[in-house]
Amino acid sequence: MPLALKAVGTQIFNSHNEPVLLRGVNAASLEWTSNGEGHILQSVNTAIKDWHVNIIRLPLAQDRWFGKGPEQKDEGVAYRALVKAVVDTCATQACYIVLDLHWSDCGEWGTNIAQHSMPDQNSVAFWKECAAAYRNHPAVIFDLYNEPHDVTWDIWLKGGKVTDKPNNRRGGPPRTYEAVGLQQLLDTVRATGAKNLVIAGGLDWAYDFSGILAGRQLSDPEGNGVLYANHAYDNKGHSVETWIKRMEQATAKLPVIVSEYGGSGGPDRRVPRFGATGRILNPNGEDWLLHVIQALQDHQWSWIAWDLHPAAGPTLISGWDYTGWDYTPTRDFGIFVKQVLVGTLPRYTPPHEPVYPLRVSDNRRYFTDQKGEPVFWLGTTQWQLFRDYTLEEARMIIENSKGHGFAFAQVMLLGVGDGTKPNVEGETPYVNNDPLTPNEAYFKHVDAVVRIATENNFVISMTIFHQRWRNLITLEKGRAWAKWIASRYKDVPNLVWSMTPEAKPEFVPVIRELAAGLHEGDNGYHLVTFKPDPAPHPPGFLHDEPWLDFSVMQVWKWIEKIYPMVTEEYGLKPVKPVVMGEGAYENGSEYGFEVTPLWVRRQAYYSYLAGAHHAYGHNDSWRVLPTWKQALDAPGATQLGILKRAFLDRKEWWLLIPDQSVFASDGNTDGQVLNLAARHRDGRWLMVYLASKASFSIQMNKLEGSTEVTARWINPKTGESKRIGAFSNSGVQSFSTPEDWEDALLILEP
Repeated sequence: MPLALKAVGTQIFNSHNEPVLLRGVNAASLEWTSNGEGHILQSVNTAIKDWHVNIIRLPLAQDRWFGKGPEQKDEGVAYRALVKAVVDTCATQACYIVLDLHWSDCGEWGTNIAQHSMPDQNSVAFWKECAAAYRNHPAVIFDLYNEPHDVTWDIWLKGGKVTDKPNNRRGGPPRTYEAVGLQQLLDTVRATGAKNLVIAGGLDWAYDFSGILAGRQLSDPEGNGVLYANHAYDNKGHSVETWIKRMEQATAKLPVIVSEYGGSGGPDRRVPRFGATGRILNPNGEDWLLHVIQALQDHQWSWIAWDLHPAAGPTLISGWDYTGWDYTPTRDFGIFVKQVLVGTLPRYTPPHEPVYPLRVSDNRRYFTDQKGEPVFWLGTTQWQLFRDYTLEEARMIIENSKGHGFAFAQVMLLGVGDGTKPNVEGETPYVNNDPLTPNEAYFKHVDAVVRIATENNFVISMTIFHQRWRNLITLEKGRAWAKWIASRYKDVPNLVWSMTPEAKPEFVPVIRELAAGLHEGDNGYHLVTFKPDPAPHPPGFLHDEPWLDFSVMQVWKWIEKIYPMVTEEYGLKPVKPVVMGEGAYENGSEYGFEVTPLWVRRQAYYSYLAGAHHAYGHNDSWRVLPTWKQALDAPGATQLGILKRAFLDRKEWWLLIPDQSVFASDGNTDGQVLNLAARHRDGRWLMVYLASKASFSIQMNKLEGSTEVTARWINPKTGESKRIGAFSNSGVQSFSTPEDWEDALLILEP
């Protein structure tokens, strides 16, 4: 049983004076039926258990409470019993329930059962009985009347004669009746001795707070207070920013709950807001809904989404023709509400932020988000993120990595080792070391880390198999294990699946089984790759496999292998993106030489100018040494942010083509110290990386467009930019790197 709630100042508290944030769903049908269509208890249980709500709003009809519905013959006995069953279901699972007077009758029992502009005298009768029945029940909140509209604020408060006009939710002729004000309804509730928290919606269909802010607050000296409702829909003609400002003005003075909101968002946004299957899809329409959800999260405003029903739109579950009782979230609304409730919804991001899951570009050379926007794929390596760090430490790592410009982190699901070691909380991955009996406690910690990554729009490249785990994840168990983990995270957008076998034929069967299980588990929602271990390995291993979305390679300490290995992978057919996923770790102790920031920069520039993408790593991070926090801001990590900026500042950076013919002299692709060049596909820019001091010459006719070309140096170590001058885009031009720089990046642009 949850603790009773009260409104104090602008906040909601429980009886222990602890602040409470309410987040839940409406569960409609008892306003238009007396039996909840046979699904109301199932809906409530699903919302609590699977969607993790802590509040249900239950719309009711005053006529059906008294058995006045045309289908009722028992004076409402069964209806009231069903309401009690819903209340008990919520209460026993520590979930609050709002009993919402949703439909009334304009003062004429049984004849006008619908949504109307204001309550009537029969509404008073309803609250006398309902409030008495649930007087001081700690789980129960009373919503006095749903969406008052088309009256004055004085009538809203005190009542008076109204004419209820037909609208798009209720047909029929206009009806004039004596409305009851919300103050009288509140007084009716309190007269029963019920102190329960009460909700009251303002005018304009519970959207407008102006009259309440102007002094028409309900008087409640004897009760637990009043929450003022807002219903947020995308049909008001207001931007989200305007809605936020109105909410901020209200919540600065009043306790507020957004007791309905809904719309259509994400890549599959549909217009108009209400309508059946087949509505027009708009791939650019996620802004309104996701912005509202993010505002609710950021402001910590309590909310209840509309509606966990397949036909009462906007719907949270699929099946407009009443086939939605498997509670599959709608792709344009329900999925986001469920994700935010279970903690996996990505933070709403502005247009320039990627919208995951990741995809491969049409030309198969780079990565895009769901909008087709190119994603600069620069990663870091945090193999132990799931196992050896607390949640606060994981948050620090993710937020820091994102701040340095990394788009993703490579993480081993079971951590480094044989796959049996316990995590920071002492939980091992499997019961009896059997991947078919996962330890829920271990994976709840993984869930929490994934949620943190989602909040930061940060991708996890999750390694679900390593060759050192071969005795755990066998050929016989691989598919089932992979399907289980993929099913668990099938709705998490910021994931890529990875595996780490040896590049040997004996690993092919288990890798194929794992790949099949991943696709079965998430229906192909996430990209799949693998990174052979150890290095070096033959390029092209399993390249033709249809499940392999992109190639990942590693070179260990052999920096001289990056360019030739990437070049070979880059040239394979079918074309697939290439990632240089592991070189020497900064400050690494096992290589026989010092891995300096210069070495780190060289590895990365070699990867990108050869046409690949790149992942960085630091020794202290993967080994989880006492200095791991300092390693987050290591020079190499910060300097790769300079690399990223250098690319993002180029027009259509994703149309890079490796091209050593840019050099008229002194290009070099052999050894450890290289001079590499790449250009825009159509000659809009040239990029030349010099790994040490160098003098060289460039074929200027590789640039198209203007006859004048601007040349600029960028210091890969500091980010300093120096303009060299303007040159003709014909002939050969000589350059020498700045005298005191360790390495240099030359940019040529018309």
